[in-house]
Amino acid sequence: MRSMKWATITIGLTLFITSGCAMNRANITELSKKQGEYYAELKTMLQNKRTLMASALTVQLQADKEFELNLLMWKRDLKKAEVLLQVDADVTGNKELLCKKLAEINLEEVIDISNLQIEESRKDVILQLYDKLNNAVEDLEKK
Repeated sequence: MRSMKWATITIGLTLFITSGCAMNRANITELSKKQGEYYAELKTMLQNKRTLMASALTVQLQADKEFELNLLMWKRDLKKAEVLLQVDADVTGNKELLCKKLAEINLEEVIDISNLQIEESRKDVILQLYDKLNNAVEDLEKK
């Protein structure tokens, strides 16, 4: 009797444990399927939005350049105005000094404008990071 009782308990526990494992496997399979769907949707969304991201960065970059260029022009005009206000027309050599000072201001402006080109490389770096994010999502989807 005792051995039959233990056999019944053993069989009951075995059935309980195996049914629990089967339920967990089904849950894991469903979770894995949902995770795969999520990453597939995320990958598609990232690929579709890349062009939008690139065009938005381009528009932002153009607006920033225009704004900074206007500021540089105003800065240059203020410097020129200062030089013109300091010049006394009656003193000989002032015209040459005035031309040199205005040329110096124009050279500074060229250097400042060339610094605006750095922003284009920042845009490219942002897009490269976006592509790396997209690749990481693809890797996650595969795993």
